[in-house]
Amino acid sequence: STKRNVYPTTITAIIRFLCGTFEWRLSQYPTSLDLAFNQKTVTPADSPTKEPSRCTCQNPFFSVNSASRCNTCHGISRYLSTASRLSNLQASTSTPPVAVIRVKASLQKKNLMSHKAQATTARKSKNNENNQKDLSHSDISSHYLHTGGNSIGPTTDSHPLQDITNHHNARLTVHPNRPDDGDLNSITTVNKMLSNFVVSYFFTIIAHSFKNILYTEFLFDFVKRDGGWQSFVTSSTMEGHYVTLFTGLREKTSICIIPICHQLHWTILIRRFIGNAWKIFFVDSLEQGSDHRFLQWKTLFRDDDLFSGEWVKVKIIKQTELECGARTCLHGLCFALSSRNSTNIMYNINRISNLAARSRSLVSKICIDGHWSPQGWLQPIISTQQTAFL
Repeated sequence: STKRNVYPTTITAIIRFLCGTFEWRLSQYPTSLDLAFNQKTVTPADSPTKEPSRCTCQNPFFSVNSASRCNTCHGISRYLSTASRLSNLQASTSTPPVAVIRVKASLQKKNLMSHKAQATTARKSKNNENNQKDLSHSDISSHYLHTGGNSIGPTTDSHPLQDITNHHNARLTVHPNRPDDGDLNSITTVNKMLSNFVVSYFFTIIAHSFKNILYTEFLFDFVKRDGGWQSFVTSSTMEGHYVTLFTGLREKTSICIIPICHQLHWTILIRRFIGNAWKIFFVDSLEQGSDHRFLQWKTLFRDDDLFSGEWVKVKIIKQTELECGARTCLHGLCFALSSRNSTNIMYNINRISNLAARSRSLVSKICIDGHWSPQGWLQPIISTQQTAFL
């Protein structure tokens, strides 16, 4: 299967750890991780008069600083606090370790002795071969002192992270959402579904290029996890999440794109304001089970406020292989950027020869390039002005 777990347990644990470290609030429903990492800070009003006892809870409790207390027993952590660890790190980087200095001195001494021996050999060979260029001991030593020392690192003291990352010849940082080369190279492979990361990266590029397009990574997975759109909005609003998305959904110029991967098949929802009303288009490329999927997602996203609108099931153009992911990208792009009605859009898409291969090539080019570029073969569907707008 090419479908991946887009929200693994490991990522959840990391996010909750960060929330505990920086005193963020992730969820209103406490879990064992919340109890372990989200902690109470003692204020002067509730500070105990005597030294608090150690935390005796079964769950591990890691404190942010000396003022942090366990939410369950109000005890102090048995482990070193984050503030203390950072303080120790900063103190350790103020002067180079003695062991490092000794190693550097030892290596310099050994290499200098080696160069001295090479210089002696060079002087002896000069007497036998007059055509060789003179190479004195001072030249070799000077060359080593200027270049050889770099082989064991810089002599100036600096932050360890800067030694690793701050290089002038470092490779340009790629987009954090960019899939790995394996996923990118397999986009054009026949009968291989596109991964979640490829489809997400494609629409991330589109949303970045066209400011009126709303796209949130893995939105369908979050809505399904919360049991429906209304529950998702309620919990997200209480936690202060997705503010930009919810605000944009009220703007009549915004176009919301929601790709859906369910049971190894890709479909898509496109919500936009047409005429004087909101329309929610459901585009599928597989007839079997399409009616059921349409009703299922209509029920899941049912809402009379932020996601209100008339649901429209678009006529299906059957897929010829497992190109549903690439077709989802094509459908989302065309319905978002075209000023034509849905019937006309699908009519022009149906006229494209070798639609599966063209769809895959479109996704491959945009994702590998990392930016949007006008597609001439889509001119009958997408107007020149919209295609050229970056």
